[in-house]
Amino acid sequence: MTAVHLFEVARAARTRGARLITIDPLLTKTADNSDLWIRISPDGDRFLVAYLLKRILSAISEAGDISYTRAREGSRGFEEFARALESLDDGYLLSHAGVAPEHADELSRIFASEARIGIWPGWGLQRHTHGGLVFRLLDALSFVTGNSGVEGGGVNHGFDEWRFFDVAFGGTKTRARTVPIGLLARDIPTLDPPVDVFFVTEANPVSQLPKGRLFGELMRQARLSVVVDGLMTETAARADIILPVSLMFETDDVVGSYGHNVVGRARRCVAPPEGVVTDTDVVNGVADALGISGFAMDREHVLRAVARTLGRDGDALAMGRRQYVIVDEDPVAYRDGYATPDGLFHFADIPRDAFEPRQGWTTLLSTHYEHDMHSLGLAERTRTLIVSSSTHQESGATAHVRSEGGALSLPAELSDRVCEDAVVLYEGGEEGFSANDLIEPCVTDIGHGVPFYSTHVSVALDDI
Repeated sequence: MTAVHLFEVARAARTRGARLITIDPLLTKTADNSDLWIRISPDGDRFLVAYLLKRILSAISEAGDISYTRAREGSRGFEEFARALESLDDGYLLSHAGVAPEHADELSRIFASEARIGIWPGWGLQRHTHGGLVFRLLDALSFVTGNSGVEGGGVNHGFDEWRFFDVAFGGTKTRARTVPIGLLARDIPTLDPPVDVFFVTEANPVSQLPKGRLFGELMRQARLSVVVDGLMTETAARADIILPVSLMFETDDVVGSYGHNVVGRARRCVAPPEGVVTDTDVVNGVADALGISGFAMDREHVLRAVARTLGRDGDALAMGRRQYVIVDEDPVAYRDGYATPDGLFHFADIPRDAFEPRQGWTTLLSTHYEHDMHSLGLAERTRTLIVSSSTHQESGATAHVRSEGGALSLPAELSDRVCEDAVVLYEGGEEGFSANDLIEPCVTDIGHGVPFYSTHVSVALDDI
């Protein structure tokens, strides 16, 4: 649902005999269209991957398989990694993975076989506190089974959409202060000197951040709050000044590459409303008002600057003389080695507390609603808390949800597509019904993202 163009690749592979296996705590549309759906605990991914790695490393070691020697000699940190896995009990890992033993054994057989396996992690994995570790474990699984650096294999997740562009043409930032996005609402009041002007662009933090409403209060208390957006979001509604900018179909642009090596030209389809300018015009205007000389550049200049790494093709693209450019890029990552100083695969360090689960709570999954654009509700609907029909009996009852970060009440909706140890509250939502009101400011183990899916809640339903 969230990567329809990529699913078509999987569908085409199935027609050629490939098998599609989906591992997810929810029975999704992707699971409906898979050969096998394996239900997993909402926080069970690292336990399952560690279990698979432990089983596979043990099997190839005992068999004297050449792949064990290849994994050990073509890497760094292998011995420490293997010892850390060996210290974990199989039954403990399987129990906290929440996967049926027969499914775990089938996955072990598949990964230990000679099959070419491509791993496509969903966006949900990175939204856990230990999300970074999960990806590093998946990297290790792909490496030790010989699926890394080969066509049709690998761990395929995010793509650097701007990898073909020069995005540093504006110079180096100076006097910049940074705060991890998941900690903005908590840490902004602690900064010295204090923040007294907010300039928000390309974001809707009031709806999309943990404790977003607190961020909105900080905006209102500031000397000045400015929001640059083409839509009236929850954040824009709290601004002193809203600078409306043109949307994608109202602007000439060049667009990055997601999952492919084609850079495209986006042509304006309709004119923006009167008085609406581009984001480039806004930045130029602010620079001029602040007396920053030599900064202003028109839209054409910007497009030519970001596309100059493509040479004459990029210039033609920016000027509208070409509609797209196909960039010569190897489609197989790490075919010729890894992006490490020595070119070898580096196994991850496994923290001592990485396999200590949070017990006695239900996991809140604030997933994406298929008819919305993230925080922008495009369809009229009643906000509900979706709970497992195997644990509750009546829809329509009021669900009282409480976390360490907050509480809210809303109607309950029963579903057989949700696992027993999770509830679903779609992202976004108006004040008082937003999942992010329940989420404490925090960051992931790698990358300082927001671990939205590591929020644990208690749920009580009133009788109808």
